[in-house]
Amino acid sequence: MKRSVLYTHEQIIKAIEGLAKEISADYGDGLLCVCVLKGAFMFFSELVKRMDGDVRVDFVRVSSYNGNKAGTLKLLLDLNEDVAGKDILLVEDIIDSGATVSYLTKLLSGRGARSVKVACLFNKPLSQKTKVTPDYCAFSLKNDNFIVGFGLDYDEQFRCLDHVEEVRFD
Repeated sequence: MKRSVLYTHEQIIKAIEGLAKEISADYGDGLLCVCVLKGAFMFFSELVKRMDGDVRVDFVRVSSYNGNKAGTLKLLLDLNEDVAGKDILLVEDIIDSGATVSYLTKLLSGRGARSVKVACLFNKPLSQKTKVTPDYCAFSLKNDNFIVGFGLDYDEQFRCLDHVEEVRFD
């Protein structure tokens, strides 16, 4: 496995600051930010602490993998908050296949959320089997390469890197 830095900590934080300003301008008060665990925890933390207004937080966890292959989606941790009538910002680390974000958007909308928007640190449009267009995106990847760091993992490794690396399995 070969790893190389793709985005530095400084580049990531600068992009997150921009997203936080944009989201704050769009919503102001009353937004419920939902972190998709585990991968989004670092992005989520950096994002919400930079947002203005009254921001509430909650967490979900969805299993979308069975071994190394995409499998059936399963809700492992559900929200504590009632989403009915609320504006929701779903915060995801990476939109890869699009299945998780699509599933959660439908779930929250079906529970009566006033709106459901998506913020992601990374979007991989080339990998999407279910087309998803994030409302807020820090980085759009031009290739299908594997990345780790800043919450993203490879077999539970490399999550806590403060930067993002591209991984090659040559």
